[in-house]
Amino acid sequence: MLIHPRGESISVLLGPTQAPAHAIIFMAFMLALLGLPGMYAAQAQRAGMLGLAGFVLMMFGMVYQLYLLLYEMVPAVLLARDPVHQAAFAPGGAVAHGAPSFTYPIGWTLLGFTLLGIASLRARVYAPASGWLLIAFLPLLLLWPEVGRVSGLADLLWSTHFAYSTNTSSVVLFTAWALAGWVLWTRAPVNGSEHAWRRPTAQKA
Repeated sequence: MLIHPRGESISVLLGPTQAPAHAIIFMAFMLALLGLPGMYAAQAQRAGMLGLAGFVLMMFGMVYQLYLLLYEMVPAVLLARDPVHQAAFAPGGAVAHGAPSFTYPIGWTLLGFTLLGIASLRARVYAPASGWLLIAFLPLLLLWPEVGRVSGLADLLWSTHFAYSTNTSSVVLFTAWALAGWVLWTRAPVNGSEHAWRRPTAQKA
């Protein structure tokens, strides 16, 4: 996520990293999308209806994110090169970020990450940190720029790409998935089908 361009202005859209960066991020989200059903299946029985609702909303949100990445990878760049359409990319322009990211009903899909995080904590299949990071994703996405402004660290955050809330929240999100994937990779099945998180215990001498 550190390679994501800083904004959607004309100068950024016409920069050399716009298309390659979004292509790499697109592949990362696509691979995550392919693995998420298996990650949910390992805790489906324990996660209940809350987990199912969170998973469905999260998958819709992921598909929408793929659409945004595709838009910013090719169509946005082509439109930005056309002087006729450049005014639309000005602040408040019609296509500054494709489609509004948080409008109804798309915005509701973001709640899926929170719901699945809560369900994961209750299911106790993965490490608790995985569930807490899923819960933290939405607040970070919405509030991180305000944190930079209030703390006075906005300039420092921008210099490291972390003022862009999508970057910061995505790092948290992929960390949550990586922790869950590590549990699936390293821990033996319980009752032949389920993985259960157990805090590591010290080996006796």
